[in-house]
Amino acid sequence: MSITQPTADSYESKVRRCQDKIASGDSYELCLTDQTTITRLRSDPPHTSTHNTTDSILLYNKTPRPAPAKGAWSLYKNLRTRQPAPFASFLRLGPATLVSSSPEQFLKWDNRLGKCSLRPMKGTVRKSDQVSTLADASALLNDPKEKAENLMIVDLVRHDLHGVCGSGNVSVPRLMVVEEYASVFQMISVIEGSYPKSETDDLLANMSSLTIKDDKRTKYTGLDILAASLPPGSMTGAPKKRSCELLQDIEHHKPRSLYSGVVGYMDVGGRGDFSVTIRSMYRWDDEDSVIEAEEKDTEKWHIGAGGAVTALSTPIGEREEMLTKLNGTLGVFR
Repeated sequence: MSITQPTADSYESKVRRCQDKIASGDSYELCLTDQTTITRLRSDPPHTSTHNTTDSILLYNKTPRPAPAKGAWSLYKNLRTRQPAPFASFLRLGPATLVSSSPEQFLKWDNRLGKCSLRPMKGTVRKSDQVSTLADASALLNDPKEKAENLMIVDLVRHDLHGVCGSGNVSVPRLMVVEEYASVFQMISVIEGSYPKSETDDLLANMSSLTIKDDKRTKYTGLDILAASLPPGSMTGAPKKRSCELLQDIEHHKPRSLYSGVVGYMDVGGRGDFSVTIRSMYRWDDEDSVIEAEEKDTEKWHIGAGGAVTALSTPIGEREEMLTKLNGTLGVFR
């Protein structure tokens, strides 16, 4: 197995480039990320393949074969054990496999209630002998830089929601609250929105043949909130569009792929719940390769990690935060 990580010099250089853009007024905050790649013996057969079908059949019938590495499902169970989180997920769809133990809820909605909420997470402290309680973490996160990160994302999310929910329908019931997780403490905020009523609501409510008790029809649905809120502000920066453009250049136009997106579900009752794909790993079947001389199949897993860069950041501090987030997930391979 081989592991390729960002070097200290390359990551700190990117932090400085972010700060140059912030100093020039192009952005208030840039959520910089980088990726680590793990190459190892293949654990599961691919769902789809770009290889010739006949060649693939011959390949999988070869004997003897090397003992397989832990399967993706085993990685998921191991990750859940190492860092339990409320929004974990496992997906195997077509050529993609996602293993996630995300602590960050992106968006939750209920169309029957006409309510939605987002929980951006900014501010991370790793547990240690010196930081072992909520009080310890709260004192450490009571820092202008950490608060600035969180507050700017709260403002960005409020702006996203205002575009759909309208003025007076967005609130922040929890602001910069520290929560405890298995290996870290995180600062979160909660932003809630109410969908505006449609002009036909009152008319429909008076039509007894169409009335459904407690059914609150609205002009919008959770899908409209989802569309207005993507990509997650906690993974981009503020302002969102310009920050994305800057980050594409700073990250050398390397796709983040499944990392820093969202994963979730919608149900027939009009509810939806999505998390941000952080503390996650993913792989694509078409990146698998064969070491023919050794008759071994390999697979590549990718782990993204990073943090929000502000004018108050330090390159070393940002690199350490990135490594804190990376190592919890990377540990399942060691």
